[in-house]
Amino acid sequence: MSETALKAKVLKAIKKEYPTAWVYKASDKFTAGILDLIICLEGRFVSIELKYGDNVPTPLQKNTVKKVRLARGKADVCWSKKEVMDLLYLWHKEFCSQDKIIKAYVNSNRTIQIENINLREMTSINE
Repeated sequence: MSETALKAKVLKAIKKEYPTAWVYKASDKFTAGILDLIICLEGRFVSIELKYGDNVPTPLQKNTVKKVRLARGKADVCWSKKEVMDLLYLWHKEFCSQDKIIKAYVNSNRTIQIENINLREMTSINE
């Protein structure tokens, strides 16, 4: 298998598991350091560099991963479809848990009312 074949398998799996994710397969041979997959998952930035066999990321690719992480995005290097899907699962789970907030207010009985609010399902907060 080649990196190209791995990328095709990964793209198919991502589209099946996360149909609402936006996925861009980077193929810019003129801009060094761009990671292979750029994904918008649950409104968050994710980027993955795919490697196969004994291939390793270049220093520039490692630096790109570091810069994405410093910008609070998610980035990593993966050598298999399983590795990619495991990472996306963990990141997706993390993103969805961050979409919940607690709304606390004093209700008409002058007691504190607490509600869990899922931001992904909410279009507006009505006070």
